[in-house]
Amino acid sequence: MNVADPLFELREAVFDYGRHRALDGLSIRLPRRGRVALLGANGCGKSTLLRLLNGLYPPLSGEVRFEGKPVDFAGAGDEFLWNFRRRVALLFQDPDAQLFNPTVHDEVAFGPLQLRMPLHEIRGKVDAVLDRLEITHLTDRAPYRLSGGEKKRVALASILVLDPEVLLLDEPSAALDPRSQSQLLELLRGLDPSKTLITATHDLDVVESIADYCYVMRSGKLIAEGPPAGILADRRLLTEANLVR
Repeated sequence: MNVADPLFELREAVFDYGRHRALDGLSIRLPRRGRVALLGANGCGKSTLLRLLNGLYPPLSGEVRFEGKPVDFAGAGDEFLWNFRRRVALLFQDPDAQLFNPTVHDEVAFGPLQLRMPLHEIRGKVDAVLDRLEITHLTDRAPYRLSGGEKKRVALASILVLDPEVLLLDEPSAALDPRSQSQLLELLRGLDPSKTLITATHDLDVVESIADYCYVMRSGKLIAEGPPAGILADRRLLTEANLVR
């Protein structure tokens, strides 16, 4: 995969949770307009990497760049921050960490309201995305009363409504029943190919459905990369990454 002009680039990024080092001098270049999977066992640093890409966490050392510019909100101007938040969105692994509004409608409308979109435009966007994800019937429901699959759809709707160019997806198929998982994967496959999808997962069964290229992580480091077919065929690599027994 050509990453001569990367969308994201990490250079020797380090991040710790107390005594646990989540990223250990990670350097990685991620392409634009592609579907990428970050593969690794739980605790390898995938979720932390997504949070650094989204600007939620700053690295303790090293740097994160987006289109060649540092992702440093403390020193960034309002224009960069506004542009970045409009273009890059993160879907958390646990939708309960993302949903906090009293109704599904309020949840999906929250992002557009923060971006100060006109109210008539917000109403149209919310209605369209609820219909697209087949959750219009949930519009007046409280998110905390929904099933796991319904929560995941609402969380996804809350970012798709912004029509971001970049989707950072943290274990999107986790804890879903087979039908909900199939529907979610179908939706992701149907997204505009001009968008960039970066998906963290340890579920090898979904990799070829969601990615054209893979990066394999272990203990906060990048240990391999390549097309899905080659990665999935490398039993020794998958064993080293604790992805198979």
